[in-house]
Amino acid sequence: MLRRVLPIVALVSAIMLALTLHARRGRDGGAEPNPATTTVLASPPAHRTIPILCYHSIIANPSSSYSVPTADFKAQMGVLAEEGYTPITCTQLADYLDGTLELPEKPVVITFDDGWVSNYEVAAPILDQFGFKVTFFPMTGSVGTRNHMTYEQLAELADRGHEIGSHSINHPNLPKPDPGESLEAHQARIRSELVDSKQAIEQGTGKPVIALAYPHGTYDETVMAMAQDAGYRLAFSIDRGVADERAYRWRLPRDMVVKGNSLNTFRNWLHQEPLHIDDISPLIGQVARSARIEYRGTLSDETVDPAALVLAEKPARQSADIRHDEATGQVVISTTLNEGANNIRVQSPGEVLRETSWVVFYRP
Repeated sequence: MLRRVLPIVALVSAIMLALTLHARRGRDGGAEPNPATTTVLASPPAHRTIPILCYHSIIANPSSSYSVPTADFKAQMGVLAEEGYTPITCTQLADYLDGTLELPEKPVVITFDDGWVSNYEVAAPILDQFGFKVTFFPMTGSVGTRNHMTYEQLAELADRGHEIGSHSINHPNLPKPDPGESLEAHQARIRSELVDSKQAIEQGTGKPVIALAYPHGTYDETVMAMAQDAGYRLAFSIDRGVADERAYRWRLPRDMVVKGNSLNTFRNWLHQEPLHIDDISPLIGQVARSARIEYRGTLSDETVDPAALVLAEKPARQSADIRHDEATGQVVISTTLNEGANNIRVQSPGEVLRETSWVVFYRP
């Protein structure tokens, strides 16, 4: 009898998590305002396009493609200053999405993943030169280890006005269960990665942690629901695109800056416009059980031709297709998934970059 009860309990737990997520999700993906930060504005905050940048380590002569040369990083910060961008914190972004804070005219969010010590030794002094405040996302399992920041260094950065978020404990692919792992054990592991890392950083820095960067940029509906339940106000993916007041706060897009990116590419990220595909079905975050999937959604940007949208996928899938269904007015995306995480990336061709993407996890 016990063997029957345990799987049922695990299944009910998963269903309750999914229902929690769906109940909190509005048409535009908003969330309930945080009472601690809620103020009353005379009118809704003004529309803002918000580029979000993702860095890793900053090194003079990096060998890893994920690292950015020091000279390139300084030049990129110079572009932000020259073009009048104002870096904002995750708290400011969360308040804006709550509708309780106006943002400067040209906001940008700068983030650093993994907690590399070069963030403290190299990036932070450059940021100080420009007066920029950013958010660092360390993995707590690596704090204080070789080439990674200590809690003392993280606390110092927090005292200097930067924010510290969580990048989990051990950087796992959160939606992926370990071999032989039960549903209940998998959910417990996800919860620990999100809750315990948040608590460790808060204890180590003496500051609240309100933002999460998903390891590997992957998520599903369970992970997003648990991020909310853990007390975060925002969660970042590495989906493509740019944020605005309609952004879904539990999978905020980020453009990953890597070695070899030109300043022209960097400027294109800053100048891009949002691409809104609403009412997507099946829901983003829902785990796929079949390799073949079809998404339907409504393009709500009046200046974009739905018939001109294209799929940008690496590697390109011969079976992938996007079309405009004139009968329903919907955008229809069909593709074949690989086992694990897949990225669906939609672009609107033109002089100004407009794209959106999302992760779908295929688990047979």
